[in-house]
Amino acid sequence: MNLEYFISSLPMLLEDQPAKISPAAFAEMCGDQLDPALAAAANEMLGASSRPDAPPSSPNSASSRPVGAVLQTAPSSHPFLAEWRDREIQLRNAVAAERARRLGATRPAPRDAHGCEAMITQGVAQAFAAKDPLQRERALDALRWRILDELQGIAPFTEAAVLSYAGKLALNARRFSIEDDKGMEKFKSLTSNP
Repeated sequence: MNLEYFISSLPMLLEDQPAKISPAAFAEMCGDQLDPALAAAANEMLGASSRPDAPPSSPNSASSRPVGAVLQTAPSSHPFLAEWRDREIQLRNAVAAERARRLGATRPAPRDAHGCEAMITQGVAQAFAAKDPLQRERALDALRWRILDELQGIAPFTEAAVLSYAGKLALNARRFSIEDDKGMEKFKSLTSNP
């Protein structure tokens, strides 16, 4: 299929509104209409969860941490995925350093990453200024969204645009899968005395 037509047919994604397409529907469209290598890369961006109990390349595992999942799989031969993996490692290194700083602990050894993006370090510091963990997570996801925009570049009809869309769709699905009642249940189960 024509990549320009495929990208043009996708509904717009916004950070603060539920997507008009599910990760499963997007994965199916990719499988039906894109070259197999690009479809596989899109599935990798969508899916691989960092939860060990989630099935590999499950585009429906929205409640897991989808975008960090790329770290769980073998390095991809697609350049976009390699760059995304590197930025996600930088983000996680910055999060670990910030947590250590706040706790007065020794900073853990950072994972190997190529380069150091000031935007990531500053974005993580700003996220940790949030008053509660939910706002912190949303700020970190907003930072991931900006990273995906940067990796996509300015050309709208490229493979990078498809893969950026997949990453943003995974972020969006995760955000809108959070349920207050389930979260409160989990909180009570963790904090109640046996």
